[in-house]
Amino acid sequence: MSAKSKLTIERLWAVFAEIEATEQLVQWQIGAIYLWPLIRASLMREVAEKLGVFEPRPPQPALVATDAKGLKQWVAELGETPYAVVPFVRRNAAGLDPFSTYLVDAIRDHGHTPLIFGLGPSDEGSGRPQVEHLERAFLKQFRNRAKLMVAPTLRVSHKAKYARVIDHIETQLAPFAEKAEVALASITGPYRRFPRWLLVEFYAQRLGWQRFFAAAGVRKIFMVNAWKRAMIAGAQMAGATVVEPMHGAISSIHPYLSWSGADWVAYQPDELLEWGPYWGDVAALPKTTVRKTIGAPEAMVAAFEREVELEAQDEAHLTNTVLIASQAHVTKKLTRFLLTAAAEHPNFIFTLKQHPQEAPVDFEAVARNGFRKGKVASAKVPGNLILAKPEANTLELMMRSEFVLGVYTTALFEAFALGCKVGVLDFSGWHHIRQLVDRGDAQLIEGQKGLAKFLKTAGTQNGLADRQRAGYYYAPPASDAELWHAIKIAE
Repeated sequence: MSAKSKLTIERLWAVFAEIEATEQLVQWQIGAIYLWPLIRASLMREVAEKLGVFEPRPPQPALVATDAKGLKQWVAELGETPYAVVPFVRRNAAGLDPFSTYLVDAIRDHGHTPLIFGLGPSDEGSGRPQVEHLERAFLKQFRNRAKLMVAPTLRVSHKAKYARVIDHIETQLAPFAEKAEVALASITGPYRRFPRWLLVEFYAQRLGWQRFFAAAGVRKIFMVNAWKRAMIAGAQMAGATVVEPMHGAISSIHPYLSWSGADWVAYQPDELLEWGPYWGDVAALPKTTVRKTIGAPEAMVAAFEREVELEAQDEAHLTNTVLIASQAHVTKKLTRFLLTAAAEHPNFIFTLKQHPQEAPVDFEAVARNGFRKGKVASAKVPGNLILAKPEANTLELMMRSEFVLGVYTTALFEAFALGCKVGVLDFSGWHHIRQLVDRGDAQLIEGQKGLAKFLKTAGTQNGLADRQRAGYYYAPPASDAELWHAIKIAE
């Protein structure tokens, strides 16, 4: 690789994939623990942020309280239930998680009371079993046992194998570390040394979750954003089926879900509930993962109906309006890009809708501090550049916009399904949705010249989308009976 070439997420993925295959990391066991599925995503993110592929995530609020209840007390209070739900960490303006609420409703409609966990700051103090608090409790209760169980399984060969993995990553990425002026030994952060601590934490938490789910009688658990490997493993060891309902875009280089060519991978969800066939087709899931298409989420169904109303009122996809769906990994680059774009296209209205994970952007500060190398930026923010309110409905903004831009957010698929002209900005990470571009449903935009061309030449049709083509991403929603058939415990 040349130091002059650009490091993309695809290049980074290729570096990981090569050593993954060479060392057969998917099958690598240390005692009874598969290390690679535990560490791959975190290690890749660490490297990506250190080398500037992604901007570091803004600090997220931490949970400070400690749950005093133990396993027995929780089970005694909650009773046994065959179904459990772990909601998404972020909530909508109404304080709800739209990616799990419909499941809770369906389970209740069929006579069951699901065990609903708390996750993240929104749920703290809700009275639900808080995932983070339980994780701490399991570590405290079972850490010593975990140390005793892990220690005898460790071999010199394990450290040597892990050292080869790190050496491969550092060797392949050395030119990019030099270009980014980052010490090569720092790009893997806390994962550079053999992660014995991770094995201990995983063992302790897996044991805790196994006992929790077994005691609660849980046989099926729906886990939005199923990345907590110990929780998945504990549930599966307790005999439960783990299901991941979709909550966002999936690609062939998804660090948690994509395992090209693998028949089975440890600590993966057993089933995926997908909005349309596209997601499972592209995801490179392990062959044993069961796919179930349940159709467009409720918000998209409502948006389709609302779009018809706006179309009738001539208020859909207003001319020369550009909505930008932001991304936490490229906040600064995107802000600088928009300041220039708005200045160069004064006849267009640009509206930035930020992701909930992003800190509110200050256009004036960015403009005042300059945003182009070798040039002093104007401190004046173009009047045609608007920052949408955090509570603004993104789908409603799309329906009123002619163009929608982004990097690899799910919003770009939604925008296509709603009949917008979709542009994918050539920033780090866009390869996650390259299939949207390859299929001709979005156009890749390279720099300001690419944007100017896009605004002039992108599609001529403003109005309702081709529903048949959009159905590949968002299929018609399952009926109540079809949904229950898809999610109920097998007889």
